[in-house]
Amino acid sequence: MVFADSSANEAGGSMKRAFLSLVLLLAVSGCVREYRPSTPHTAQVGSGSLSLTTIETASGAVIYPPHGGVVVQGHYRVEAGDSFTTPVLTKTNTPPCSGGTRAHRSEVNADNGTLAALFPRDELDSQRLLATEPTALDVNVVHADGTRECLRVPVLSAPARTEWLQDPAASLGYAFTLLVPFRRIYAAGAAPMLTLRGGPFIGPLRLRAELGIGGAFAENRNANLVAYSYRAGLLLDALLAHIDRFGFGVAAGYDVTGISLDASVQALSHEGVGFQGLIYGPRAGVSFELLPTPPLGPAFRARPDAASASLELYLAAESSHDHDKPTPALWFTVGVDVGL
Repeated sequence: MVFADSSANEAGGSMKRAFLSLVLLLAVSGCVREYRPSTPHTAQVGSGSLSLTTIETASGAVIYPPHGGVVVQGHYRVEAGDSFTTPVLTKTNTPPCSGGTRAHRSEVNADNGTLAALFPRDELDSQRLLATEPTALDVNVVHADGTRECLRVPVLSAPARTEWLQDPAASLGYAFTLLVPFRRIYAAGAAPMLTLRGGPFIGPLRLRAELGIGGAFAENRNANLVAYSYRAGLLLDALLAHIDRFGFGVAAGYDVTGISLDASVQALSHEGVGFQGLIYGPRAGVSFELLPTPPLGPAFRARPDAASASLELYLAAESSHDHDKPTPALWFTVGVDVGL
């Protein structure tokens, strides 16, 4: 929560904590893509079976090794007492379980029957695995008596055909927003807020409802007053262009913001306490976005802005009963959104 000028130190601390939280999210947002198969990727040998469910790509900002990695996940079924060896990614024209790129780390969860394997991105790129080469996941099923059977699951059968998709239906995120009118409205010169936002993707567009709450830097004759802000808005945006992980977009929306004053110390003066009024009007601007890592190859199809970390700048015309004419204002937003 951000408070009025009379509580500047506390306001600064709250804003700093909110900013640091967003910086941390900016460091990891847009770094992971999750793909789901467009057709089944399954295999069975004897009593064991494995079905791939997702492939995640992550940059070095959120996963070790520093070049980033690819996480292959699936559901498995084996007999009691059986186990798996470390998974290997290899070209499908090689003999089963004869070698390839071993997983950097792997995890088998017997409680829910899931397997996950992490592969270094640079090693896969050097062999063009999952990019232009038909690729399989090999894993040995080790039976209780010590014998082994090779379980080979096709991961990429036709590199030129889409086999894995990331196509979220909606986005959800939060942001730090700052409203700065060119002249004070209800004595407030700025209103910083934490905002929750979310909504559906509609073709190339993203529609988001926004709800925010925060404080306001207000000049009040009564030093015991604390200013609060709260708002609701509707925003429509679109990604116009992107190169690698950097994108540029445009956005437009409409917001209604309320300003109210409350007493900081209940035992002192309450003069001026209460709802001050609404600030409302349209805004339009541009966004600079950090996007997820590009798809591994033609077989992976992804929405470029399925997730993003963004810096957004808007020009607005804010109406209020405090002024006869709309007041020009700036909106600044630092936000993080993920696809659902």
